[in-house]
Amino acid sequence: MRNANLKGKSVGFKINLEEFRKLYRSVHQLAAMKVRTDKENELFYAGLKRSTELLHYIHPYKDQHIDEMLNFSFRYYMTKKEEALDGNEQSQKIVNELKPLYQKELMSLIHLN
Repeated sequence: MRNANLKGKSVGFKINLEEFRKLYRSVHQLAAMKVRTDKENELFYAGLKRSTELLHYIHPYKDQHIDEMLNFSFRYYMTKKEEALDGNEQSQKIVNELKPLYQKELMSLIHLN
């Protein structure tokens, strides 16, 4: 591990923004479903993993549509988090499943406070 060049891996990494948009929307749609089939569960967790990976390479203010989608998505997550605190089980499920997508944003909010 000491010979790994982690910084070099991220240099030149290209993101297909259209792939990210589709994947991100799909993850949210699947998370909002009350019941998922095994195939939908596989799609959800694969999409969640991939979109979480891609999110680390997306920088703010590079693409207006991505920024709008991320802002809307984060507001949706925070709304579901509030509903979960009020005892809504479906919202709690959504919050638990989407949490990996928002770790960076949640940590930023903690440091601001």
